[in-house]
Amino acid sequence: MNVITILLDSLNFHCLEPYGAIHVRTPNLARLAERSVTFDNHFIGSAPCMPARRELFTGRQEFLWRGWGHIEPWDRHLANDASKCGYVTQMITDHYHYWENGAHGYFEPFQGVEFIRGHELDMWDTSPVDELPEWAASINKYRIKHWMNPEGWGSVYYGNARNFMKDESLFPCAQVMQKSADWLSKNQSHEKLFLWTEAFDPHEPHYLPEPYRTMYSPDGKDHPEFTCWPPYQNHYDTQNFLAEASELELAWIQSQYYGKVTMVDHWLGQFLDRMDELNLWENTTLILTTDHGHELCADKELQNPYAKGYPHREAHSRIPLMICHPQGKAGKRVDALTSAVDICATVRDICGDAEPEGPDGRSLLPLTLGETDSHREYALFGDFGTGVCVANDEWILATGSHEDGELNWYSTTSLRVSPDMTAGKFIPGIDVPQWRVPAKCIANSSYLWRRQHFSLVPENLIEKEPAITAQMRDLLKKALSEVGCPPETFKRLGMKD
Repeated sequence: MNVITILLDSLNFHCLEPYGAIHVRTPNLARLAERSVTFDNHFIGSAPCMPARRELFTGRQEFLWRGWGHIEPWDRHLANDASKCGYVTQMITDHYHYWENGAHGYFEPFQGVEFIRGHELDMWDTSPVDELPEWAASINKYRIKHWMNPEGWGSVYYGNARNFMKDESLFPCAQVMQKSADWLSKNQSHEKLFLWTEAFDPHEPHYLPEPYRTMYSPDGKDHPEFTCWPPYQNHYDTQNFLAEASELELAWIQSQYYGKVTMVDHWLGQFLDRMDELNLWENTTLILTTDHGHELCADKELQNPYAKGYPHREAHSRIPLMICHPQGKAGKRVDALTSAVDICATVRDICGDAEPEGPDGRSLLPLTLGETDSHREYALFGDFGTGVCVANDEWILATGSHEDGELNWYSTTSLRVSPDMTAGKFIPGIDVPQWRVPAKCIANSSYLWRRQHFSLVPENLIEKEPAITAQMRDLLKKALSEVGCPPETFKRLGMKD
């Protein structure tokens, strides 16, 4: 059984035809869904990019213990596990974070790796820029100063983008899909293949060629004077942007995201065509998912109106997942709660690993094959140092951290150091010393959202529903206890241990 995992970064379920979207065209994702089992209650685990990938590759949920960092020495890596099961393993990606400091150990276990260069802030083309186009200058207006170019983030990105913006087929997502298809053609004679295909799109910056650039434009026109990459990493820059942005500019940014989704869908179609040509569906499982969604500033008053951080509203914490298995029921929908941390165990299970599950993941293969219709009581998710979220079938509770709450970073390869760091055995099940490094806690508000009727801007019901809030806090405490969280977590969230 071949295994293909396709990861499309920052893909919103509510912008896809298989999940009911009518405002964005995704015919190839709809085509894949017709062959697949589609999961309707799949959630992120650890956000954002690299924490999510550690879960995907190792099955270990990390956000309670540490943030963005390397693979740990004790981690079981999925590519290694597949190789031990006799698979030829390959990664093809344009996700440039893999070759940054802070991401060691993610691609090294693959037998073959192909990188497509130049997306976002990839450290690639440093040659001078003679003239900056208006759309790139518009990025610099709010994303000012960057260590790679003092003129701004737009200048860094354009330095890379000028190499591929002349033709759609040269854009990174197009190259990822084309090279993945070609790899299948060249390697189909191997007995067992494990291909990890990963496109950074539809992640920002949302620069697009035509016809996608004006495909969803709110007034049918091009607007290079508007940014295609609104700020969110810096609160001051974000507030400046929101204070000055018009409703037309906000709608334009949404249209550029929609265009990227459709562009990625088009090139995914080229890959699916190759699957058809090679007749691989009968002996291949294809898994398509994302790391997280992306907020699209539906309301200027929202905390964190862009990005994918706390508070983790359903718009970006519930994510798409389709599994096309030769023995799965084509077109089936699964309502069971599932988590991104389950993907690793699922691939191991399909590969025939003798011990597929753990440390935090559970195989989705029984759900895919119709052997069960239940999986998890809750989904637990968040990002390091902020609030913690728990979801069940009806509600999501996001519990904020206290400003003076204790927080520690646990790792053997910590990018953080402190005079107060100590060594010991802190993580359950890990019998080697780790560093415990004090970290700064970020204070947050708390939220309770009803899931019955999905909304981009859900009403916070935490004051109106005290009984439900209490029930969900009990569920959160149970979840934290079952995963063996750092003991200080309870106090940080205002709970008794």
